Amino acid sequence: MDNKMRVSGRTIVRLSLFLAPMLLLGAYVTPASSENAKLDANSIEGTWYYADVRKAYIPVAPTKFDIMEFRKEGGIKLTATLEKRTFDGTYTLVGNDLTLSFQVPEKPSPVELKVKLDSTYDGRALITIIQGNEMVFYRSSTFLSEDITGNWVTQGEGQKQTMILGKDGSYLLKEANVFGYYRLWESKHGKTMTTVMYIQGEGGYTLFSLYERKTDRLILIPQSENGFQKEKAVTFTLSK
Repeated sequence: MDNKMRVSGRTIVRLSLFLAPMLLLGAYVTPASSENAKLDANSIEGTWYYADVRKAYIPVAPTKFDIMEFRKEGGIKLTATLEKRTFDGTYTLVGNDLTLSFQVPEKPSPVELKVKLDSTYDGRALITIIQGNEMVFYRSSTFLSEDITGNWVTQGEGQKQTMILGKDGSYLLKEANVFGYYRLWESKHGKTMTTVMYIQGEGGYTLFSLYERKTDRLILIPQSENGFQKEKAVTFTLSK
């Protein structure tokens, strides 16, 4: 990664003008108990979804595989939602060293990816560490089922932006042709919307904002590291 500036714990990133009011933050809560769950194949079995960043470089690119399904007997299914691709493979876990092996159609032999897992495993969050980036995955039970789907419109700096949120978790900024996915969950700051998007010519980005729905309005609230609001909230109106 070219930009070597590191922010420990939280990362704040400005993207482009139409996203200027939104800030990137990490909201992971370190387990309060010193007694961690055992990190082994049985304890991590099941499906995990990327939703947060504990430590990362600026700008924060999303993890390639945002869904990891650990199966019995060392099987794994990896999903790259931005690319709309899935890969089946195997994994081994020795201590907190995770090795993934999966076949990519474009390559003659399986790809091997080594990932370190944070040893402070609490059974609720699984943290992957790759090249200094610490990404937080949660189980499906962590996510909120609140319905914010629809076409949401806002006006900023003389420009109209339409944010389309699908029932399948898809995300689209129509006028800018920025696409991706979103996930809703409860962080230590409040109800949080994680948005992972692909911007043409720039690559992938992860955005975090608190959100609040009021009937036909959706308010996205940028937050600083300590939760103190420094920027004006962005209000979207549901398009009829």
